[in-house]
Amino acid sequence: MTRLTIENVSKLYPGGVAALKDFSLEIEEGELVAIVGPSGCGKSTLLRIIAGLEEETSGKVRMGERFLTGLPPKERNIAVVFQSYTLMPHLTAAENMAFGMRLRGTFRNQREEKIRAIAKTLGIEGLLNRYPAEISGGERQRVALGRAILREPDAFLFDEPLSSLDAQMRLQLRVEIQKLHQRLGTPMLFVTHDQNEALALGDRVVVLNQGKIQQIAKPDELYLKPANTFVASFIGAPGMNLFPGRLESNGNVHRFVSSSVTFPLTPSQASTLRTYSEVVAGIRPEHLNLSHPPDAELRGTVTAIEKQFDQTCLYLENENVVFTAKAARNISCHLGDVLQWSVALDNTAFFDAITGELIL
Repeated sequence: MTRLTIENVSKLYPGGVAALKDFSLEIEEGELVAIVGPSGCGKSTLLRIIAGLEEETSGKVRMGERFLTGLPPKERNIAVVFQSYTLMPHLTAAENMAFGMRLRGTFRNQREEKIRAIAKTLGIEGLLNRYPAEISGGERQRVALGRAILREPDAFLFDEPLSSLDAQMRLQLRVEIQKLHQRLGTPMLFVTHDQNEALALGDRVVVLNQGKIQQIAKPDELYLKPANTFVASFIGAPGMNLFPGRLESNGNVHRFVSSSVTFPLTPSQASTLRTYSEVVAGIRPEHLNLSHPPDAELRGTVTAIEKQFDQTCLYLENENVVFTAKAARNISCHLGDVLQWSVALDNTAFFDAITGELIL
């Protein structure tokens, strides 16, 4: 089994700026791992190190038992698909796709057979004789993807390959990449700033911030059990609402209390949280439900309304605390309205107020 292994890789730039901090990850054969994080978090730096385009300060990269560290890019047998198509304008789509095979000395009839097969898979068989200037951006990206596949690499690296495309084309190419992932069974690392892409494509997702791994998890776990407050607020559209507060107990009655929201705790929650003087409650927007007194636990003034295809996202404010909630698309409300909400307690997360780490 061939796996791509990154071992304790760090990258320091002059002046002590750390782009990556002790990054470790194993990508199994047939696995697609997505890396997501804000701009400047080290995503592209990691890909460049794996591809051999940039040198790590410390750490190692292996493909199976073969160490790649120190090898030039051409000896690593890793294909990179960039955001820019990097197609040669004076070559046709077919000639661009054949470029790597020509360098390896593949016979012409074999090149043509492989190009036709991959072009059919990617839906570009009618474009092979056109030049890059004569086809659309999405078609150019398919040509670049086909060129990468024809290299028959040990691993694929995708560096935000869909970010410059329109929404419809991004969806189409996401489907193509998923099909290729299933068919090729090659380790794939997909870097993106778009969390929807990461959650849709990744068997596992790595959340990166300031060069450091925040969490590695399957998409559902990442969304439902974020490891810390950064992941909680970053993953989701919009992210999880975070309410700093404390526990109050009166006999057998236990409550979470903050400046804007108060709600009861189950005995199990109270038992787990009892050693913490201050905690942060995390509530996803869809886990706030419209309510009325005496059941209401949170009030908010509507400051913005965002109509989406199947729901309405409301931006609200209470005691200078801004939060979001999701409601039915046909909800009748206006800016300035005061709405009341109850909390879906079973879906509430709690974080350590000091470290930001998940408690439960």
